[in-house]
Amino acid sequence: MKTFLLLLLTLNSAFALPVLNQNAAGIGSKVIIWPDHADPNHFYFAPSSVGHAAELGAGSFSFIEYTNDCNRFGRNCQKKGLLNAILKAQFDDANLLAAQEQIRKLKPQARFAVVPMFNGRVEFNQSLTTFIAHHSCSPNTAQANDLIPCSLTLNSRGLRTIKPMLLEGDVLPLKFNYQISGVQEIEGKKYVDATIDLGLAVQLGGEVTLQHPDLL
Repeated sequence: MKTFLLLLLTLNSAFALPVLNQNAAGIGSKVIIWPDHADPNHFYFAPSSVGHAAELGAGSFSFIEYTNDCNRFGRNCQKKGLLNAILKAQFDDANLLAAQEQIRKLKPQARFAVVPMFNGRVEFNQSLTTFIAHHSCSPNTAQANDLIPCSLTLNSRGLRTIKPMLLEGDVLPLKFNYQISGVQEIEGKKYVDATIDLGLAVQLGGEVTLQHPDLL
């Protein structure tokens, strides 16, 4: 694979690859914009966070309380909660637009695209593991425009702790980790293939549950 990639680079192929050890946005910028290895007018950017899919509104969140795990006499049942959310990548629009405008001053023909993402997965803060009985929030890959379904089953302790947090507008401490692939420039426009790991804060809860307490 590396030999094939280097051959493509040697032939100056149009195959699009971001240069991962460069930031065209410049020092001090709050966003990263990667240049393309071959096209001087093509650039890539990444999301800044993951939150509820805005186009779904309150439909991006649901919560159901239920009881199970009763003994054979129908007693000592456990109360649990099923939380479902539809998430989507979010962008730091103000800082991103400012950085793009600076680049366009030098390169009026500049074009910008979201960098392809691989191996996307939602990971949990260690403090949450004692509150969650089961979860399904780990798509193998997710692109920036994809909807990311996330389902959490809260145990009885989680129901007592997390439901009040959501009613107050707090967010759960989750993280969306992913990878991007491209190249690194080593010297004189010579490149080697590279992959880097990136992570985004996940805003699950917050404004959606604060504005729609009826969902809980």
